[in-house]
Amino acid sequence: MSGFIHWYENGWSADRAARTVARIESLGLSLSEDTDRNALLGRLSLTEITRLDVEFWLDADTALYGRFRRVGGDVVAQEFDLDGLSSVEQNQLVQGIAELFGEDADNTVGFVVDRSGCSEDVEWDEVVLGHPKIVTVRPDVLALPCTVIEDLHPELQKLNGRAMGALTVYDRTNVLAGA
Repeated sequence: MSGFIHWYENGWSADRAARTVARIESLGLSLSEDTDRNALLGRLSLTEITRLDVEFWLDADTALYGRFRRVGGDVVAQEFDLDGLSSVEQNQLVQGIAELFGEDADNTVGFVVDRSGCSEDVEWDEVVLGHPKIVTVRPDVLALPCTVIEDLHPELQKLNGRAMGALTVYDRTNVLAGA
């Protein structure tokens, strides 16, 4: 199993894509030297394509794989694969993305952090987009719109969550405490 971050946002734009790339780079990762940054940022706006895979590099041997996908209407999923990163590198990346999520929670329709990968079989797109999928495996962090939880997830209503704007956040391992 490999860990991951899935972040679902509405209102995706070239500016948000640029900010996400800049945040990841501020964590010590970089795009490959042969990447045309401006062209990449243009494609990451996802106006002409529905999916783009990106590699960020920590060093010559360690890559962070990212995927940006339109999953429905105005919603874009940003997926980051934590496989191959040390626990220190994972924690640094998770904290950086969690901070960015906290700064833009109003545009978030779903956020999942699962460092162990135990919930990788959950159809997170379906859960976030409001399809009736029961969540039986708990990731480190799960944030969903309060209305989705109230209408579709009685199994989550018994857990301790906290409001963050229109979201209810379940932070099982206190990932967001440092964000």
